[in-house]
Amino acid sequence: MIICSWNVRGLNSPSKVVEVRRFLQKNNVDVVALVETRVRENNVKKVQTKLGGECKWEMNYSYSPKGRIWVGWGHSLITYQVVNKTDQFIHGVICTKTGLTNFEFTALYGLHTIDHRKSLWVYLVNTAGTVSKPWLLMMDFNSVLYSGDMINGNQVQDSETRDFEGCIDTAGLTELKSCGHYFSWSNKGQGLSDHSPLVLTCNLEDHSKGRPFRFFNYMADHPSFNQVVQDGWKVNIQGTAMHQVWQKLKCVKKGLKTLHKKEFARLEERIDTIRTDLDGIQLQLAASPTDTELQVNEKRQTELHKKVSRDSGKCIKTKIKNSVVENRKLVTTEEIQKEICDFYKELVGSASDNLVGIDLDVVRKGSQLTADAAQGLVVPVTNDEIDVALAVKDDIYAAVKEFFDTGKMLRQVNNTSVTLIPKIQNATTRMQGVIGDMISNAQSGFIPGRNISDNILLASELVKCYSRKYISPRCMIKVDLKKAYDSIEWPFLKQMLQELGFLSKFVH
Repeated sequence: MIICSWNVRGLNSPSKVVEVRRFLQKNNVDVVALVETRVRENNVKKVQTKLGGECKWEMNYSYSPKGRIWVGWGHSLITYQVVNKTDQFIHGVICTKTGLTNFEFTALYGLHTIDHRKSLWVYLVNTAGTVSKPWLLMMDFNSVLYSGDMINGNQVQDSETRDFEGCIDTAGLTELKSCGHYFSWSNKGQGLSDHSPLVLTCNLEDHSKGRPFRFFNYMADHPSFNQVVQDGWKVNIQGTAMHQVWQKLKCVKKGLKTLHKKEFARLEERIDTIRTDLDGIQLQLAASPTDTELQVNEKRQTELHKKVSRDSGKCIKTKIKNSVVENRKLVTTEEIQKEICDFYKELVGSASDNLVGIDLDVVRKGSQLTADAAQGLVVPVTNDEIDVALAVKDDIYAAVKEFFDTGKMLRQVNNTSVTLIPKIQNATTRMQGVIGDMISNAQSGFIPGRNISDNILLASELVKCYSRKYISPRCMIKVDLKKAYDSIEWPFLKQMLQELGFLSKFVH
């Protein structure tokens, strides 16, 4: 699929319309976004017919009388369903009629002042939290991202790039690599337009064939497993400690994928082949029972059949355990994705629109962390503390220490599939040492040295006395804090930790 975006600076000239059409045909463009057409609404059909009758179009004349943005697509192969539009963008979903791929596409043309563009940045950030498909944004933001994106003219000020850069970071967007002219606009441009067209080629592949690498425990039982890990870890990598760990893990992954393909892939087919060979050997043995070579082959083939069957059993057991939810086996990628999304939506919910402020007087009158305890939480991490949580090598030591020293984590390390992480004993040793100083004695559960049964016995004694005559009116209220730990907002949690005396380095 070829997608093009272009600030054409007017389409009222017939000769210009012809040149634009030739460009689109020459490059086999499937989807095109044109901005600043300057075509009046009553002339739209005439111009679009000249551009090519095989295209369908979506415009934003209802928000801008000048028709600032046009989006056209070849309707015989593609559909484009509009989700939202304003005077600065048209946002929708592109789908191929083969069902091979679909993604969200936003054609933009930012307004000309910093204040007028603010609503665009807000929309993009909000949309980033709702998109469920790949998202492509193209066109003219009317703003530069970095000072080096413009030469000559007035010097770029920080205030001109701050909002754009903040939007890119918050929305998690990435600028695609490009080829051709670095600067796409000239104030004294000559030719068809003073803006260069942007042309993007999307290679449509069947993503169902590719799978992310997953490590299963049964691989660790293979005799070659340790050697594969050691070979991958011997690679000499330059860079920060965390970068070295990441690159070595990639080398290990490559070796493990080869091992899995060789030893664990297509096990059912291998079992059938081995069983067929074993049947053939046993038929020959029936005719020649004293043939020692056939006896050796039968024994070897039987052992191989047992080994492969055992490996297959481990694979099936692991995959079913990872796939069965409430006695329902999840088979397709769509079912698994939906189950994960529904589970976490039900568990975590959504962010609150309004948060009640923390009563600082109440918090500050309660127990707080001492200065020594707070400082103890941020002392440099030792190798022994890391060993308590997991078995690692020197490279892991260095990477973990680097994270606690800098507070920064490599993006690739934090980019992972949704998975269940088993609890590890003693992984929070530092917190266990000080948590009793902050939590009220009324909280008896989950605190070292306290027992939740104490509160149960106390409640029982209180209720027992309620049956006595001639006592003053009273009642007991049971408060249900169901999954409170899953419903806490990050701003609230950060402020509470700071008020309780935790140092900023530990909180962040």
